[in-house]
Amino acid sequence: SELDSAEMELLWQSWPSIPLERRRELVARLVTMAEDDVDMDFDRVFRHCLEDEDPEVREKAVSGLWECDDRTLVGPLIGLMNSDPVERVRASAAISLGKFSALSAFGKLLPKDGEWIQAQLISIVQNGHESIEVRRRALESVAVFDTGKITGLIHQAYQSIDQRMRVSAAYAM
Repeated sequence: SELDSAEMELLWQSWPSIPLERRRELVARLVTMAEDDVDMDFDRVFRHCLEDEDPEVREKAVSGLWECDDRTLVGPLIGLMNSDPVERVRASAAISLGKFSALSAFGKLLPKDGEWIQAQLISIVQNGHESIEVRRRALESVAVFDTGKITGLIHQAYQSIDQRMRVSAAYAM
């Protein structure tokens, strides 16, 4: 927990040589430890793991950052949501952006950050080429902004033929 710079450097030098299954196990274990004891801080480790080659490691790293409210995490999460090749990683990033949406709505982020988050989430919701899972998670995360446009997107999702979108619309309401 709370590795210093030297310890982080040593970990990142060693990280590529750690077998994939072991990296997955390590990140999963760190997530569990952080959930069980909020005094444990693995945010620096999780941030680095957002760039891991393995989607399972990236997805677990996103979930491990559930308590981190550092605004510098917004950019990497938006990057994952928009560009990760794996749907479940994009969906996990969209879910995590919901926390930052709420922080923005309560005035705990810079207005420009909130506008950026909102615009990126709306873009995903409206992207017909994106998967339903990612679009619905983006809808849930953007709903806190409660604008006319977002109300329209929720209404549209509620009218969807896809039950998952209707469920997310009800959640967003």
